[in-house]
Amino acid sequence: MPALVDFLKQYRVKLVGTLFAAQFDKDDGTEYYWEPELRIAVYGSINDKDAVGTCLSDAGMYLQHPTSAEYDPRFPYVNPHYLVRPGGEMPRIDELRISDHEQGSQVSERLNEGVKSELFRILDTVNTYEGSYEACSSPRLASRLKPHQEVALAMMIERESEQIDGLKFPSIWEGLGNHRYRHRITGAIDTDPKPMRGGILADDMGLGKTLSLLSLLCCSLDAIDCLQLPLDSPRATLIITPKSTIPGWVAQIKTHIKHNQLRYFIYHGASRGKAKPSLIREYDIVITTYDTIRQDWRIKDGLSTATWYRIVLDEAHRIRSQSSQVFKAVSSLKAHFRWCLTGTPIQNSIDDYGALLSFMQMPVLETKSAFDYWIASPVKRQQPGYIRTLQALVAATAFRRTKKTLDSALQLPKKVERTELIHLTAADREVYDYFKAKASKTAAKLSGEAQDPGKQAGADTTLALINILRLICDYGERLLPKSALELWRNRDRHVDDVITAPWESVDSCLNEEDFVPDDRSTPARDKAAGGSAKLGDVYDAAERTADTPAQMPMEECHESSFDLSPKMIALLKNLERQKRDTSQSGLRPVKSVVFSQWTKMLDLIATVLHSNNYNYVRLDGGSSLTDRRLALEKFTRNESCTVMLASIGSAGEGIDLTAANSIHIMEPHWNPMLEAQAVDRVHRIGQSREVSVTRYLVANSIEDYVRWVQEDKLAVIHQSLASVPTSQADLDHRRWKVCRVLFLSATLIEYD
Repeated sequence: MPALVDFLKQYRVKLVGTLFAAQFDKDDGTEYYWEPELRIAVYGSINDKDAVGTCLSDAGMYLQHPTSAEYDPRFPYVNPHYLVRPGGEMPRIDELRISDHEQGSQVSERLNEGVKSELFRILDTVNTYEGSYEACSSPRLASRLKPHQEVALAMMIERESEQIDGLKFPSIWEGLGNHRYRHRITGAIDTDPKPMRGGILADDMGLGKTLSLLSLLCCSLDAIDCLQLPLDSPRATLIITPKSTIPGWVAQIKTHIKHNQLRYFIYHGASRGKAKPSLIREYDIVITTYDTIRQDWRIKDGLSTATWYRIVLDEAHRIRSQSSQVFKAVSSLKAHFRWCLTGTPIQNSIDDYGALLSFMQMPVLETKSAFDYWIASPVKRQQPGYIRTLQALVAATAFRRTKKTLDSALQLPKKVERTELIHLTAADREVYDYFKAKASKTAAKLSGEAQDPGKQAGADTTLALINILRLICDYGERLLPKSALELWRNRDRHVDDVITAPWESVDSCLNEEDFVPDDRSTPARDKAAGGSAKLGDVYDAAERTADTPAQMPMEECHESSFDLSPKMIALLKNLERQKRDTSQSGLRPVKSVVFSQWTKMLDLIATVLHSNNYNYVRLDGGSSLTDRRLALEKFTRNESCTVMLASIGSAGEGIDLTAANSIHIMEPHWNPMLEAQAVDRVHRIGQSREVSVTRYLVANSIEDYVRWVQEDKLAVIHQSLASVPTSQADLDHRRWKVCRVLFLSATLIEYD
């Protein structure tokens, strides 16, 4: 291009080009072809920006926004062809909308299984700290730390010392001598580097992250009191946590901190009106929820206006989406130190980790554009050396140990897992076979329609059909929604019908990143909480029902509701055996946690337990904070209370169930991590007895298939998705959802 030749002669600039090869693709029967494309970034003096813009526009060339993967974030970004209002500033590059139709403009958000496994391996093995350290022993603590918790405390104290030299734990800065330091990721040289002021404590669930954090808080309060800082200096730590985990934090404080040695305040619900800024300064800890912070941030009031000594995000993966209001709200808070507590810093995307670093204000990698340039793009493209870069980054920012690596030191009791095979009654099998035939026929018809990203009906109905079959496995026709029950009762008049049904919110059901329960209510949840259930209202409880109140009051069950299903008979038999064995041996009663994804299933189990004189408590998404606290206290302290009923999602975060040593999982879940998290609430530090896990599985049913998918087929699906060309996959993120819809349809067809 002659204009570029003249351009290079006139100005001192550097051109950096990225070449995208030709691509050929086929989708929905349509063929797509992209020509090769060269994208050029221009680097030069800020003083020449206007002249450069004029030179290019005179030649008919106009500067576009680069993607984060093409742009070196060490330099300020200015586009002379971008209109900035008077008095305004050029937006950051990650705030500018970039066309999704450009080749290479985005790299795939979801990682293929190979890269994901490598990331998890790095997380699990990079922290092999060895050496001497001095553990802080605060007089405020009532509990003694285990060795691995003392190491975590030493790491956090070192990070908050703000030192650069003489560190025992890995640092993001490498000393070169003569007061010069090199950034381990970018290679940038600095004589006055910004130190780390926090980090990610990513220990495996059940290893005591909460106690380690409380120990840090006690040590820092001791130091603050010794220094006698001015009264207006911040001393309070703000803990942001899911609503469901607030009782857990209160219980941990009461257990591990001596009486009156730490002042805490719960800023949530009605108590928010009592919390004036002067009152908040009187406390050492303020505990609130993500949704409360988001609300305060939107109105620029409350906690969002304060300056904190320390901010702690519990279950920090809640902020993994940087476009969310929750992320923006917590990132806008002012604090000296920032910590993230999460056992899953990476769930589906390397961007999850970038969000945590952005909140932590990680030196050099704070912005999304910088993280994309130095980390995300090399990882997603698997560029040479990306593993070494990741190892350096994780070692300097996160600290993680697993139960496996600490097995000998923890000496946890044995965990025994077994599957109990269940056979449906003849009546339930008849219902099951009827809906199985309907489901297979419907899925075969809808699988073609689901290929259109604009059509969600196929997805909606397929999910509903699969869940109907799963409900039948639990309790026959007694769990069916009204419309499905009517279809069954009038089956002779609808021989050839194909089932169709509306679906309230297919997005939340298809997005695997949203498996973590949310505090917020939604119209779909509110609708599901009352009234009769429609066919489309039958959804995966661990994704949504786990946080809704019971959907069907017991008085609305039809006449056969109290007949025991085969699963219920097996559960009752196992509970009776446990009761009999402990009474004969004179040991403490065995306490059991019964997990189900369906709140209506919990309703039925509760009725059976009540009729058999079991003293039980219940936790689900509809439980208030007070209800949760009272239920946990009763289950822990009352010897006669031997059973807890819990939705699998509501017990996945922030509660200690070590009072139990028997676990019953009533049905398999698509996501085995949710099951593992629930089990780890029982099998964790503090457990003194052998833990038994019983999974109830109906033979020759969709549950066989769900278990197989858990163990084998998901890896195949992820690998097939990873083979989709990058630009095509990112052209529309919903394609991933469509792929899963096709898989779900194929599940029913293949299963039939």
